[in-house]
Amino acid sequence: MPNAPVIPDNKPLSAHIDRKKVEATVADLLKDGTPDWVSHPKDYKNWLDEEEQADKERSDDLSKQYRIEDQAELTDEDTSLINFLNVNRFLAILRSEARIACKVYQDPQSPQTCGLYAVRPGYERLGFQFVTSMQVPVMPEWALLREEEHGVPDGEAAIGWRQVLVKLVVKKIVSEQKLHEIFGEPSSTKRSERYRRTMHAIRNGRYTDGQ
Repeated sequence: MPNAPVIPDNKPLSAHIDRKKVEATVADLLKDGTPDWVSHPKDYKNWLDEEEQADKERSDDLSKQYRIEDQAELTDEDTSLINFLNVNRFLAILRSEARIACKVYQDPQSPQTCGLYAVRPGYERLGFQFVTSMQVPVMPEWALLREEEHGVPDGEAAIGWRQVLVKLVVKKIVSEQKLHEIFGEPSSTKRSERYRRTMHAIRNGRYTDGQ
């Protein structure tokens, strides 16, 4: 700024403050008395905290419409992150016991996942077709749903190997019966309800994505 005063290095900044202007500004601020946020800072902070909490609760209520069925089970780490299976071991089982011709492709840009490709029996001429994504290097039995701060679903925190089995059945790579002979049927728990409903829908030709 061309008209700004030059402050010599040997003088304190306070020597150049317009005290009358400062006093007039303070007097104007205090003309109606000392503001509450000055005289009662703790009360003001409590009010802010309460407003933030109320705002979060309002946002949470608005977000409920975006939640999905069984979300409490799908986000439960204790019941989802169990019976971990190494991806290499999983592939070996598919190849040796389920007799599935399959391979994986791992994108260097996504080192935590890989794509599963398999050949559908009777459609060998089509070669390897994409089935689904898998988590590297291990997968829990069940997928774990990620939530954002207001409880709205926000993708997957973990991919479960039961989820991969569903995709293999949907793509008609192998039958549900064969997979259950190899991997066993899941325990009848709250966490497995969606899986069992999905398999039932596939058997009866009523499966749709997102079921």
